[in-house]
Amino acid sequence: MDHFEEDLVAALREIVKDRNWQCVGKKCDFDSPCTKLYSEDGEHIVLVHTEDDRFWAMDSSCPHEGGPLDLGDIEDLGDGKRVLVCPWHHFDFCLETGASSMGLQNQVYEVRVVQDMIYINTQNELCLSPIPETDTSNGKLSVDDVEPSPSEDTLCFWATKILCTPDPKEKASPIHTNHLMKC
Repeated sequence: MDHFEEDLVAALREIVKDRNWQCVGKKCDFDSPCTKLYSEDGEHIVLVHTEDDRFWAMDSSCPHEGGPLDLGDIEDLGDGKRVLVCPWHHFDFCLETGASSMGLQNQVYEVRVVQDMIYINTQNELCLSPIPETDTSNGKLSVDDVEPSPSEDTLCFWATKILCTPDPKEKASPIHTNHLMKC
């Protein structure tokens, strides 16, 4: 029975691990050595395509001072290991491990090519173009920041309107005027 439980745990781990694969596009779309992939949470990734037609992925910001690794150079150290070199201060990061000769560590992501499609193992959804940012400089949402349902007779419309209204009296006003709280 112990062997069965070990196999079950291993199978469940594989299922959980495989749930984070993001398809980023066709292999033929990534000819340049470094391509920045944008994430909604700002944790962007650089996809590296080496001359031997292999792909690697790591965080696109240098952990030293945030340099743009997607603008860096790929260098071969001569022992079969390749590094991505930050264009700002020349910190190098191993494509396999993310380790730097300067003692820093960058996050790396597993990459697979399946039927000429590239997949990266990350929880973040990735895209090739920057994701437009919303103005959250004051830390508050306004009704304009959220697209309400077009119909005023839906729960989503009123929930959005109430949640985006800061004044408690104003929050209650639409409820009473539209008779949504009928007994």
